[in-house]
Amino acid sequence: IKLFPNPASEKIILSGELNRTSPVYYNVLNAQGILIDSGIIQSTDTSHLLQLSLRDYATGMYVLEINNGQLSEKVSFSVIK
Repeated sequence: IKLFPNPASEKIILSGELNRTSPVYYNVLNAQGILIDSGIIQSTDTSHLLQLSLRDYATGMYVLEINNGQLSEKVSFSVIK
């Protein structure tokens, strides 16, 4: 799983391949561990792509949690305005 750019100011892009064609769920937590965003990343074949707008995010550190029902991964990213 790759997340770029990091740090970011306008949007982040998440890409990668998983061994499953089912939806991948994501949660975004702020530095205090509070859920601020969530959704489903739809897949085409086994490639997944998410472009997440950071327009409403404040400057700070965040954690993106990704879960496909079998595997879970966490990726940290920074927002700078």
